[in-house]
Amino acid sequence: MRLRFFQLTSLLLLFVLMSSCSSSYQLIGKVQDNSSNFINGAVVVVKDLKRNDSTRTYTDYSGGFSVNKIKSPNVEVIIRAPEYLPLSRRMTLGEKVTYEFFELEKRPTIISGTVIDKNKKPVSNVQVIDGMGQLLGFTDENGKFTIDKGFNPKLEVVLTFRKNGFKPTFRSIVPTLYENNNLGMILLDSLPIYVNRTESSADKITQNDLETSQTVFGLNRSGKVNEFLKNRERFSFQDFADLLRQINANLTDESIMKQLEEMINSSKVKEEDGYYKSLIYQGN
Repeated sequence: MRLRFFQLTSLLLLFVLMSSCSSSYQLIGKVQDNSSNFINGAVVVVKDLKRNDSTRTYTDYSGGFSVNKIKSPNVEVIIRAPEYLPLSRRMTLGEKVTYEFFELEKRPTIISGTVIDKNKKPVSNVQVIDGMGQLLGFTDENGKFTIDKGFNPKLEVVLTFRKNGFKPTFRSIVPTLYENNNLGMILLDSLPIYVNRTESSADKITQNDLETSQTVFGLNRSGKVNEFLKNRERFSFQDFADLLRQINANLTDESIMKQLEEMINSSKVKEEDGYYKSLIYQGN
C-alpha cells in the first residue's frame, strides 16, 4: 500500500513538474508613433530575462506582431525602426496571452557642434541665432550646443554665433532628416581690445553718423540711437544693426557689436535672455 502511494505521489509530482516546464507565454503587440500611425517593418526583440535568450520578429503593415513560446514571464521588449528612437521596456507577462501597445518617438533632426576660441579652448554661453534673428540656445560650459527646432531638411539653415568680446561667426547647413548634423569645431575670434586708428571708415560710427538729420524708423531727427533706446525696451542684434545700417550701410557686424558693448559699459543697455534691454526706455 505504501509503495503504491509513493508511486502515485511520484507520478503526480512528475506531471506537475513537466507541466511547469512545458508552460509558455505569448505576447501580442501593436507598434505605433505618437500620432497613432502604425509602424511597419519595426524590429521587435523579446528577451527572456531568466533564460537570457531572445526571439526576434517584425511588425506587419498594421504595426502588429506576435511572439509565442516564451518560457519566462519576465521579459525585456526592444523595438527599433528607421526614423524613430529605440524603445526598451521590461514587463511581466500574464498567464496565457498578453496584449500590449508600444509607442515610438520620432528621431529629431539635430544640429550640433562645439565653439572654441583661437587657443582651442571651449567658449561657453555663446548665443546660437537663426537667420530670422531668433535665439535657439547657448553653448554649455564645454562649448557644446545641440539645437532641435524642427528643421526643414530641404532648406539651408544659417546660424550665427555671438558673444560679447568676440566677432560674430556664421555657419550654414542643409540638415539631414532624423540625424545629428554635427558642424564640428567652430572658431570664434576675439575682438581687439583697442580699435586701430587706421581702421576703415566703413567700421567707424561717428557722432555725426548717430545724429544725422535723416529720419530712421520714424524717430526724431537727432540722437537716433538714444531715441531708439527710449522707444524700444527690448530688441535683437539684428534690430540694432538695421538701425545703424540705415545711417551707414557699410557698417560691419564687428563694429555694430562694438557699439552695443559701449552702450552696455555706459549702462544704457544690458543683455537679457539672448536679447538686449534698454535701460533708458521711457515707454509710450
